[in-house]
Amino acid sequence: MMYVPTGAPTRSMQSWWLGLRRLILSKDKITIDALGRQFQCSDIRSKMLAFTEVTQWVHQDYRRGAMLAPTFKQNGISRTELNNAYFLDERELRLRARHPLASIGGHTNSHVALANLDTSSARAELADNCHYLENLLQLPVQHLAYPYGTVRACGPREEHLANDVGFQSAVTTRQGQLYDRNVNRFALPRIGVYSRSVFRAEMTGIVDGMQALRQRLRTDHATGPHDQLTELDARNSR
Repeated sequence: MMYVPTGAPTRSMQSWWLGLRRLILSKDKITIDALGRQFQCSDIRSKMLAFTEVTQWVHQDYRRGAMLAPTFKQNGISRTELNNAYFLDERELRLRARHPLASIGGHTNSHVALANLDTSSARAELADNCHYLENLLQLPVQHLAYPYGTVRACGPREEHLANDVGFQSAVTTRQGQLYDRNVNRFALPRIGVYSRSVFRAEMTGIVDGMQALRQRLRTDHATGPHDQLTELDARNSR
């Protein structure tokens, strides 16, 4: 499943994460005026730390992504060039959609955090994106991925909107498992591919197995005053 925002093939998307990556990779010293921070990043470790800090700052309020545009312009980073380099155009997307193993889903018009919008604007982001893709591909678009997918970016209101617009399912970026009962089709978990080892662990069931074992140990020791899992939970919650 490939989830496509309208702004990707039309080249209008504000791809702040791509601009940030280009900026950090190309400079050993950068200033993020909107954040009020200067970074010395001459090696890969310092570049990763800088990228993480700025990304976390944006994720605290997704409207901050647009605030990086002046920094990109000052450093000669073109949104159009990035979109051309990373995203399929309309012709390429039509070809991909015809492949028997490919399915295209919606991802809003502009890859905006829907929770930041009023209800009418959020609905338009979903409906317009769906209509654009269906007209372009001449295929039904039934599934959705919420941009960012965190609790800050989407919630029950967005789930209702996705249903009302006509999508059959919607995925978040939250981790979790599916069970036969109480499955919310409009708040599905999604496995992120962060590394080969993490992806392999997720797909082979290793993570699920460890979580099941953890729950079993917790149950077996429930009558005891303390156990190692409780201590681990306490450490991880700090």
